[in-house]
Amino acid sequence: MVASNPERPAVVLVDPHEDCRLIYPAILRHAGYDVLLATTVAEARDLLAQRRPVAVVAEARLPDGAAGDLVRALAAVCPNAPLPIVIFYAFLPMGERGWLRAHGAELIETPCAPRRLLNEIQRLASPPPSLAP
Repeated sequence: MVASNPERPAVVLVDPHEDCRLIYPAILRHAGYDVLLATTVAEARDLLAQRRPVAVVAEARLPDGAAGDLVRALAAVCPNAPLPIVIFYAFLPMGERGWLRAHGAELIETPCAPRRLLNEIQRLASPPPSLAP
């Protein structure tokens, strides 16, 4: 287990698959992010109560719920300043895709190259041009 580094911007990764919890954090940490790992919506809620990340990345289907449950949890934790969220999916009904997009989620079909995820996190976590130095 890698120790958390509160000096780095955090990304919460919510994925029940061990291979994803090994591969994606490696590239994100190498790029300078602190990666906080969860396997369920409940664990993600606990992490979000402790620290505000720059983005949340999650598998669409989790042991205790689905991506929509996580999006609702994020809205409850950060009602005035939504967090960027990236949802991985292999199969997701069109209606659910539309709902997730309407609620601010970015969707990435799996399998997903780690570099693609990093690029998406960097794009989403960047300050708007008007706030950039």
